[in-house]
Amino acid sequence: MEEARLEPIIKRIRQLRSLVCSAGLEAGQHGVLAGQEGLLDALLVLYEECNKDYLKKEEAVTSFVNKYRNTIHEVRNLRVNLNDFEQKKVIGKGKFGVVQVVREKATGNVYALKILRKSDTLSQKHVTFYEEERDILAKATSAWMTHLHYAFQDAQQLYLVMDFHPGGDLLSLLDRYDGSFSEDMACFYLAEVTLAVHDLHSMGYVHRDIKPENILIDRCGHLKLADFGSAARLTSSGVVRSKMPVGTPDYIAPEVLQSLDGEINVSYGTECDMWSLGIVMYEMLYGNTPFKADQVVATYSNIMNHHETLKFDDKEKVVSETAKQLMRGLLEEASHRLTHSGLLQHKFFLHINWNDLRNTAPPFVPIVNGLDDTSNFEEFENERRMPSMDAFRVPQTFTGKNLPFVGFTYSRQNPDTEKTIHTSSTTAINISILDESLREPSQLEAQLKMQKKENHQLKLQLQAMKDGEGERHLKLKDYKLKEAEMRLEYLEKERQRLEEENTKKEREAANYKKDLANERADRTKTEREVIDLIKDMKKKWKADAAKKTEEYNVKINAYEGEVAYLKAQHQEVGNALLEREKEFQAVVLKNKELKKTIANMEKTRLSQRKVEQCSGGCDAAKALQLELTEISSRLDEQKSINDEAESRLLEAINETRNLERTLLDRTREEDEKRELQRHIDHLTIKAAHLEEELEASTKKFQNLKEQEHQEKKKQIDYLKNQVDREKEECSRLRQQLQNVSCQLNESIASLSSLGSTRSLKEEEQEAKIKELEQELKVVTGDKVNLQSQLMVVKAKEGEHKAKISELELLLAKLDETVNQLEGKKHSTEACEDMYKARLECLETQLDGARSALAQEKEKAKKLTEDLKQFKQELSDCKLDLRVAEREAKSTQDTIAFLREKSREQRSQLAEKEAAIKKASEVEVDYQKVIDKLEGEIKSREADIEKQKLEHQHACSKLEEKIKSLQEVKKSGEQHQRKLQEVHQQMDSLKVITCILLFY
Repeated sequence: MEEARLEPIIKRIRQLRSLVCSAGLEAGQHGVLAGQEGLLDALLVLYEECNKDYLKKEEAVTSFVNKYRNTIHEVRNLRVNLNDFEQKKVIGKGKFGVVQVVREKATGNVYALKILRKSDTLSQKHVTFYEEERDILAKATSAWMTHLHYAFQDAQQLYLVMDFHPGGDLLSLLDRYDGSFSEDMACFYLAEVTLAVHDLHSMGYVHRDIKPENILIDRCGHLKLADFGSAARLTSSGVVRSKMPVGTPDYIAPEVLQSLDGEINVSYGTECDMWSLGIVMYEMLYGNTPFKADQVVATYSNIMNHHETLKFDDKEKVVSETAKQLMRGLLEEASHRLTHSGLLQHKFFLHINWNDLRNTAPPFVPIVNGLDDTSNFEEFENERRMPSMDAFRVPQTFTGKNLPFVGFTYSRQNPDTEKTIHTSSTTAINISILDESLREPSQLEAQLKMQKKENHQLKLQLQAMKDGEGERHLKLKDYKLKEAEMRLEYLEKERQRLEEENTKKEREAANYKKDLANERADRTKTEREVIDLIKDMKKKWKADAAKKTEEYNVKINAYEGEVAYLKAQHQEVGNALLEREKEFQAVVLKNKELKKTIANMEKTRLSQRKVEQCSGGCDAAKALQLELTEISSRLDEQKSINDEAESRLLEAINETRNLERTLLDRTREEDEKRELQRHIDHLTIKAAHLEEELEASTKKFQNLKEQEHQEKKKQIDYLKNQVDREKEECSRLRQQLQNVSCQLNESIASLSSLGSTRSLKEEEQEAKIKELEQELKVVTGDKVNLQSQLMVVKAKEGEHKAKISELELLLAKLDETVNQLEGKKHSTEACEDMYKARLECLETQLDGARSALAQEKEKAKKLTEDLKQFKQELSDCKLDLRVAEREAKSTQDTIAFLREKSREQRSQLAEKEAAIKKASEVEVDYQKVIDKLEGEIKSREADIEKQKLEHQHACSKLEEKIKSLQEVKKSGEQHQRKLQEVHQQMDSLKVITCILLFY
């Protein structure tokens, strides 16, 4: 603590902040708790425990819970939870959980969700497999393993959100192929599983449950290792000391079974996974596991006695001896079992390119119809799991049941930019094991040193032959000649096989060209049909729009005429009403005057009564009285007539008001019609604008199609030229191989002729030796040139790497044959020198000794010249290597550029297709709007027809009312004339009354 305080506070705060902000995986075991997710898990566990009823009795606990309730609620909503995903379908079930396909609601990304019940995991004492599985998935960077995106938990369950691989598992693929694969197919998948298992071992873990159900297939057809629930961490010594039962009985290794015995202290390492690989290989080739029995105990017994129970049934299916040898090496005792390096070098994987296996085309590519397609998985029913009884128990003390899961939560950092990188160092294979012909310049220098050493040994052999040891070397030469003949025969077979493969590849290339031409023709035909269909739809749409516009204009003109007619009628009715109102006012005035007259007549009647009383019954007065009575009766009749006329006028006024309301409603309808017409005009303008946009997009689409067609044509021409060049290069290489083979045959023939003509003269032997030396030089030069040319071809033909590697192996073997022939040549030279020395000794010992000394000097000079020539060839090889590397880099850049351009063209084509689809959708929408408007217009037309009928009915009623009013007017005029007569009579009566009163 004191040492920590010696550091500045700011520095310690920065260290603490970086520790808290870490993901919890880089800081070791303590970083899991010190990281951000671990601290949040601990905070939630503390809050859950404090939120229990038995602790809320404490005031401090209650205050804490109330204070941070909203914060905890917000933290839970912000963290990853089950509500973020839409559950689709169950694709797997295990002992401790289920696996479902889910889709993230916000982004639409599809994942595989593994659900583990906490109560089940806690019931397994001394087993924390969920921690190992979470750590492996989170730390994995291998391309052969499933990766973890999120890990979260709730009160009852743990959740792991992983990559979803829609190709199903290896067991389903075996069922698709009737339970077994061919050897080539099994070789490919076993190679990928080998790399995946080795990457897991490199992380410091052992799987312990490798079986076809736990090997998934991605959308490209490559394998992914999954289900690390049984995995265990290796100790510092690379072993596992767990005694818990793990794995599946049919695939478990014998040392794992022994470790389960408590009395025997047995540890095991990564060898147990190699045993499981052997079982998987046996199942892929034969369709069942080798030690399977009716009962588990019998299966375990067969595994422990595997030396006796392992059998290969060749009655149903014949398997090569190489594959059987590999299975025997895997299903062996742990100490003698094949390791990863032994697998890489085994003959069964001779044709596997370990460094480029990820880019090799798999034998099966699954058909996927969508991101969440589960058709390649076995169907499971969505059974509702029974809740745990612990969830219903009310704790009375501190349980701490969620403390083991603190630090389980995980979120992958930078999920958008994170790339899967395969960094396993052991997957880089020693190229010298697979290809001895591709040597670095340092290796060529070593070869030169070896050549010098061989020259020195040849000098020693020459001296030994002079001492009488030539017979043994002749026998050795014969043996080497036979071996060379056998090797040449093998090389000839390999050459024929390569030629057959090359012919097959050429046929496939021709078929591909034919398919490509057919596809181009089909695509061009489809594009033309689409363009013609768009043009037809456009013309039809224009004609329909013009026809409908004309119909709308005709209807609108008709409606305008009707509206004008109705307006004129409305004005006429208004004028008539004004006149009737004036007449009514005049009648009212007349009624008032009549009322006054009646009142005066009443007064006259009273005066008459007085006169009657005064006169005492004058006859004239009686007559006048009768007239007055008659006039009063007439006045009563006139009054009733006036009342009836007033009531009729009131009814006419009410009807006039109703007509005004009807006219107002029609005026509103006319306004609505005008608004509808404006809307139709707006839609017409918008449709014209969309039509212009459609024409522009169609032209642009056609231009893009033409450009894409031209670019693809150029690309296809370029690829055709490149294929032709490669064919020419391959034919040239084949010719060179034939030349080399011929030269080797000639050299062998010449060597055999030398062996049969040992008793010829010295000059013939020297001439043949010189010819052999020249031929060997030519062969050596051709070998170096052929090797450099093969390196260039390998850089240019990336897609035929496996084929070229086989060719390079062939050249390596040819190189060894040439080196052996060179050794034979030198041994033959030594023999001939020995014969020469003996002949010279028979002629003159002195001349023989001098000639032998001169020959040795000449040979030393010749070896010096050969050394200079090899140095020059080495410099040429280095230069050719640099040129080949530059050409390979430029070719790779060109391929990457073409691929990128192809992706851009595909994206542009998809955008244009989406634009066309959108335009068609807009056209459909406008067609729906037009149909809707047509329906509204038809309904409005029906309403207008109905209103026309009502208007005509109202006009007929109004005309009848006008006629009745005219009749009332006439009757009123008659009554007015009668009233005038009555007034005149009244005036005369007044005069008479005055006269009578005067008298």
